[in-house]
Amino acid sequence: MRVIVATIPETSHAFPIVPLARALLDQGHEVLAVVQPNVAPALAQAGLPVAVVGPAWDSAAFFAARLPPGQLPVEAWSYDVGLMGALAARTWSGWARAIVAEQLDTVSAWQPDLIVCDPMESAARIAGGVLGVPVVEYRWGPDSTQVFRTETARRLAPVARRHGLTGLPEPALVLDPCPPSLNGLDAAPGQPVRYVPYNGAGDAPGHLGAGGGQLVCVSFGRIAGLLTEGRLLRWTLEALEQFEGLDIVLAVTARERADAGPLPGNIRILSDVPLSTFLDQCDLLVHHGGDGTGLTGLCAGVPQVVIPQSAVQALYGRLVERRGAGRNLPEAAEQRAPAAIAAAMEEVLADARYRARARQLQAEIAAMPPPAAVVPALERLAAAVVR
Repeated sequence: MRVIVATIPETSHAFPIVPLARALLDQGHEVLAVVQPNVAPALAQAGLPVAVVGPAWDSAAFFAARLPPGQLPVEAWSYDVGLMGALAARTWSGWARAIVAEQLDTVSAWQPDLIVCDPMESAARIAGGVLGVPVVEYRWGPDSTQVFRTETARRLAPVARRHGLTGLPEPALVLDPCPPSLNGLDAAPGQPVRYVPYNGAGDAPGHLGAGGGQLVCVSFGRIAGLLTEGRLLRWTLEALEQFEGLDIVLAVTARERADAGPLPGNIRILSDVPLSTFLDQCDLLVHHGGDGTGLTGLCAGVPQVVIPQSAVQALYGRLVERRGAGRNLPEAAEQRAPAAIAAAMEEVLADARYRARARQLQAEIAAMPPPAAVVPALERLAAAVVR
């Protein structure tokens, strides 16, 4: 079986599919990742064959150009998932229109039996419809794409018709890596598949927390870190100064490290180190609510404090708080107040119930079928197509 993997030009959308792609390769299937120049090196490093389509994309620059000076993203933009879904549909349907011809040429030349794509990658769905190839949608976390799907289908209907289709094709199968008890109540159904963390290539850092205290990891991701210009990191570090005896790991980019300024001796910096290699040592994860970061933490059974900067991140934070595995701080006033951040961290570190509920989610994830177990379903899907 020949399988195309396609995503929008974000590693955070591509990385969740890597374990499935590797499972396909391990079982003797051929895989080709069709992605943009800014994603291709990371997937090649993950061991996937890569074909480059379209131009590079810089989401941080895209959002920074639209962020009013001095404001946090939470202050400038709505936490309404529906509104953000509509805006995302406008952005990514425009992207699909720009690359669909090149995408179709590349996919057609390779002659796949199946296409796997993330929920926001629509050019691959058009290519699958034109070629009569089943498309499998692979989510990256809790489902937040209801409005996005409807609006994208409306915007891309003319493009689909120009390629001989009646509309934007629906996926033949949806794979859902979110543990059921964490998903939103209105999440569209999907076939469960275990979330297996892949956060990029890198070496494990070895034993952390040399001070012997509780170990806290702080990681705000590349985009959230850049958009907040290091302020969110500095406020969080000020909050951590209110504790004694903590060991702290900062999983940050080089730019974030420079923005943070001088750091005390109980902080260890980890740049370009996969979170999955050390989070099992941590007692608390403080982050921006990115699904990849959060689910990697839950795979390690780590409770969390979420400081979200977008609607999707706020949804993750609400769901984790609802499940009792952490605290969510969505209000700008809380985010700007180190005392409020410290109070949330103190609550989670002191109350063993947060750790217990994070470990319940860890067990729920572990009980889901691994990517290798869903490969037979993909084989049946491809074999059922009559050409």
